[in-house]
Amino acid sequence: MNTIELKEELHQYIDQMDDKLANQIHGMIKASLEKDDIIGFTADGTPMNKEAYIRDIDEARTQIREGKCISQEELEKQSENW
Repeated sequence: MNTIELKEELHQYIDQMDDKLANQIHGMIKASLEKDDIIGFTADGTPMNKEAYIRDIDEARTQIREGKCISQEELEKQSENW
């Protein structure tokens, strides 16, 4: 498949995709082009740089220290009602 055909097929996919997928792909392409120290992506496809990753880890550690968490057993019990 040549570049023109590939781009045409991508346009067809873009026209058919839902908002969630469009946002995920947009984030990945934008991150790739910006090369802004992106180290990964969140579950919804949002790019995450090193600073945001460290901030999230620090926040999670604070929540654990403050007891704002549940045990594995509690989580399993809660998940039975999902």
